Amino acid sequence: MNGHFVLVLLMTALSAISYFDRTALAIAAPALIREYGISEVEMGRAFSAFLISYTALMMPGGWLADRFGARIVLTFTALCVALFTGVTSAAGMAGAAGMSMVLIAIRFAMGAANAPLYPALGNMTAMVMPPERIARVQAIVLGGAAIGSAASPFLLSRLTTAYGWRASFWAAAGATAALALIWHLSTSRYNRVRASAIVKQKEQGSWIGLFKNRNLMLLSLGYACLNYFEYLFFYWIFYYFGQVLKLSETVAANASAILMLSMAVGSPAGGWAADRLSMGRGTIAGRRMVAATGMGLSALFLFLGTSGYGTNLTIAFLSLAFGLATTAEGPFWAMAMESASDQPGTAGGFMNTIGNVGGMIAPALTPVIARDYGWHASMMVGASVIFTGVLVWFFLTPSHGAQQELRTAVVS
Repeated sequence: MNGHFVLVLLMTALSAISYFDRTALAIAAPALIREYGISEVEMGRAFSAFLISYTALMMPGGWLADRFGARIVLTFTALCVALFTGVTSAAGMAGAAGMSMVLIAIRFAMGAANAPLYPALGNMTAMVMPPERIARVQAIVLGGAAIGSAASPFLLSRLTTAYGWRASFWAAAGATAALALIWHLSTSRYNRVRASAIVKQKEQGSWIGLFKNRNLMLLSLGYACLNYFEYLFFYWIFYYFGQVLKLSETVAANASAILMLSMAVGSPAGGWAADRLSMGRGTIAGRRMVAATGMGLSALFLFLGTSGYGTNLTIAFLSLAFGLATTAEGPFWAMAMESASDQPGTAGGFMNTIGNVGGMIAPALTPVIARDYGWHASMMVGASVIFTGVLVWFFLTPSHGAQQELRTAVVS
């Protein structure tokens, strides 16, 4: 991996800035709710609008990366994300009556812009990295989401307090555009990973074959359970700390940052452990051990974290719940890309598409359950869902991919 250090660093940065931008609305949500009178349920719909387009366009985004190469797709994605992040600051022009609908429209567009991100990152990882390092590299890249999510409450809450929520969105947009240009200029040697030569040999019905891939379907269902759990945290934990537990805005922001940083540890650690265990126990057994253990324990710690043990223990338990859940990220992505190794971007997009159905449901369903049954009940639904996702790992069967044959050199 040393020879590709800069590449991994830039991919991680793209992952981080994406989550910084997509969680910005969650940080600004209390201010928007106060300023425009938007309800929690309406804000939940805006959160889910992002995930509707993000989910629907994930597999086409992966196909684009397989067909045209990850470098150009990631550049375009980052520039579009920058645009819609900045445009969010103008949503207030619609006034209080139209604010909710405008937010939904902007978030829908931003979801579409983000859709190719992780399939394209997965394509680059699968085509450039050796098989024994795929899980850890992909986990490091996915861990960038934690860095962005942790930085978001810490920085944006302070920018919002000092300059207003609109200025904070423009600052995020500028940083994203700058990173897009740095990525494009720094990755010229990866101008074209020749995955497109593989895809061209496939008939147009090749996407249908993914639905017949038993392992990929099982992984996708399990990933939907994981995503439900994770998106509950991404979109509602800052609100939960501040408005439900009644912590101060500073404490809520710091607690959210600590919690998100648990992913920066959990995701890479899970990927590393999965690769190491796979070498001695076999691919499925090694990755199952990491994913099933992490997801099972995350359900337990979510229960403990919402059981009223005091502020410090609550933050610690919830951080452990989130961090342990993310140890499954690398194993899921590595298994998905290897289950259809001739189309790693499309396979990753396929899993993430179905997986994000769970993510799409969580932001909207969580406040509805909380309204009718309380926030503890809404969290327990999340714990039940992720525990269900553990089961898929015990039904996977060995597959003999052609990853080594299909791995091609990059075009300088």
